Amino acid sequence: MYAAAPPYPPASAPQHQPQPQPHPQPLPAYHDDRGERRRAPIVLLAVAALVAALIGAGGVVLFFGTEDDDPASDTSAEDRADRVDSDDRTDDPGDPDPDEATSTTTETESADTEPASFRCWDGGGPVVRLADCAPPSGLPGLAWVFPSSAGSTCSSSAGAQRAAEADCSPLVDGDAVRFHYSEWRSRTALETYYGGNTLATIAAPGGRGDLVAARVTSRASDVGYKVALYYADPSALWSVTIYAADEAQYQAAVAQLEVRPFQQLRGERD
Repeated sequence: MYAAAPPYPPASAPQHQPQPQPHPQPLPAYHDDRGERRRAPIVLLAVAALVAALIGAGGVVLFFGTEDDDPASDTSAEDRADRVDSDDRTDDPGDPDPDEATSTTTETESADTEPASFRCWDGGGPVVRLADCAPPSGLPGLAWVFPSSAGSTCSSSAGAQRAAEADCSPLVDGDAVRFHYSEWRSRTALETYYGGNTLATIAAPGGRGDLVAARVTSRASDVGYKVALYYADPSALWSVTIYAADEAQYQAAVAQLEVRPFQQLRGERD
């Protein structure tokens, strides 16, 4: 007897389907991060320094303010440029007029460059240089060099050794004191005469550097302080001798003496 076949085919055992495996990723190459670890602190320090600088700049701005803090500067760059151009074109009331300044400068330069004018001692001129004038001479020259030689107590003459002479006797503190003015014929004659009679050199009246003052020998018993005065420059031939009783009388007499400065012997400025 045959066994009856089962009505359904037997169920097969469950089949396990293989699961798809993920595609294997390539392993990363070996990476050494020690350099990054070393750079990290440096980067942090740089960032910190930058932040500190920005904070500091902000503090300065807050402390001092900026140009924008001024309400007048709350304009556009174009407006500010227009305002500057306008200010530049505005004349400052305190500035001199350019034409006037030029005119003043020209007048000043003209005055400075105008040649000097001199008049000679004898009335000649005007001349540009005193060297163009002749040196003083004779009795008129004596009166020019020594204005005090033309006083009311003076008498003039011409001698052999001296080209012109004048004797004056003005009163000094009630006493007459003799002044003898001379124009020598040569400088050698002047220096020889006084060089042989000089006792001592003294200070010139008023500290004048163009004059030499020397005490000289006196043969008169009533003249205890005789002083010769003459120009230091060897080209000058003029001298005056004062016959005083003593030094005090000499100092008082000097107050009445008039001697023209050496640079004015030939003339003076107009």
